[in-house]
Amino acid sequence: MAMIRDITLPILKKLPSFSVAKNEVNTRIAQLKTTKDFLNPNVILTKVDKGNIRVALNNNDYKSKVLQMLEDKETYTKLKKDTIITLTNDVRDLLLRLLTRGGELEL
Repeated sequence: MAMIRDITLPILKKLPSFSVAKNEVNTRIAQLKTTKDFLNPNVILTKVDKGNIRVALNNNDYKSKVLQMLEDKETYTKLKKDTIITLTNDVRDLLLRLLTRGGELEL
């Protein structure tokens, strides 16, 4: 993955930069997704981790790379249960405390 980034980044940096309205970008992305679905279901369009750039990847290769990355036990730990409910409740409680204290919050 890093090798691909090393090759493509200099090429992308040479491209001229331009500004596009966000709604136009969203329209183009929707058009690309429709085109992708029509042309080839084995292609996935995804956003790169930095910037507002989309890339087309082979669906199987993408899934394989993601699974390979998730197997790295030094980087990722499998959770015993879904923690989103606890995190959501903690954020809700924090926001309620902030509201009731008039903007002053002790952590």
